[in-house]
Amino acid sequence: MPNFSDVDSTGNTYSVIVLDKSDKVIYSSPNLNIKALTVFSQKDMTLAYSSNLPAIQIGEREYLYKEVTTDNGWVVKVLSKPNTLITAYKYNFYKLIFSLFIISVLALAVTRRFAKQSARPLERLVRYFEAQKPVPNRSMKYLSSEEVESIRTQLIDAQSLMIDIKKS
Repeated sequence: MPNFSDVDSTGNTYSVIVLDKSDKVIYSSPNLNIKALTVFSQKDMTLAYSSNLPAIQIGEREYLYKEVTTDNGWVVKVLSKPNTLITAYKYNFYKLIFSLFIISVLALAVTRRFAKQSARPLERLVRYFEAQKPVPNRSMKYLSSEEVESIRTQLIDAQSLMIDIKKS
């Protein structure tokens, strides 16, 4: 049976079992310790309502498996340890967390930029009022929104009214 061992050269990640029509073992991976021509016994561990992850117990170990029946009735089962699946999910989870972190940093940078852009003209107006200097009449539309420009014109009017009251 040297041809089966060529197929089973994937290392410790997967194991292979080949059964005949009467469930006798034709070949099994060496790490399973199942002798050839013995009747194969397994305990089905597939969760209810979860046919996507079929699982069996062989001896004391649990395995996820996929089986295929050949044209001559032999059943080939490829077994995988559950931690292989968990490891794959864990790496995908780490990628997801890293991606979400990058997206949130970018979102924070963009919102901070917009916040500064909307607050800077208002801060400039406050500085003019604190220094009791007249607010310049030139428009700052390229730096601020229509709302800020509306506030600026109202503050200019209010400041000119206050200056006029102080003079009289």
